[in-house]
Amino acid sequence: MKINKKSQVNILTYVLVCLIILAIAVIRQPTLRAWTKINNKQMWQELLVNINLNDETLPQDLWQFREFYSRGQIYLQKNQEISIPPSILAVVKLPDSFNPYLLFTSPMLLSIEGDISENDQVFLSPQSINELGYQLTMQTATTQVITNQAKTDAVIIAVFDLEESGLANGYLHFDLRDELFKESLSNKKWLVVSLVKLKS
Repeated sequence: MKINKKSQVNILTYVLVCLIILAIAVIRQPTLRAWTKINNKQMWQELLVNINLNDETLPQDLWQFREFYSRGQIYLQKNQEISIPPSILAVVKLPDSFNPYLLFTSPMLLSIEGDISENDQVFLSPQSINELGYQLTMQTATTQVITNQAKTDAVIIAVFDLEESGLANGYLHFDLRDELFKESLSNKKWLVVSLVKLKS
């Protein structure tokens, strides 16, 4: 049975359209973009816009940025002892009250989060920023962003209420259902410190 030329053209058109749709879907898939580092610069710019807006979804925006900027591993304090990475301690002096909860490591992003006392101050002073060889990129009531002079590395320091953080962090959300755990965090805030490589 012969297939006429018109049918062949129709089949080729459908195959081509399907391949284009498949290619677009693959490129837009966040996990694949994280592996290939596609749109990392755009993701960083979008995060800065969201930080500047300082809206109630910012904890979720930070979590999503971390997950899709560079895929990595999550370690929970309740499953194993978390040591604070020296590279974080070299930039940020964590308060004595800091209790690590989660560590995220990936090729382009290192992040730690946990609770601190309500009165602790964690944002870096202008003098400290200068001594590190960094400059202030942005600061709001909840978040401070600094970048080095070469614009290759950035540090994000963010402090949120527990309820806001629980909406972004599923692990924390479920742990907060435990009354004893929740009670242990009364008069506490949630600190997130992230080191970001802006260029690989």
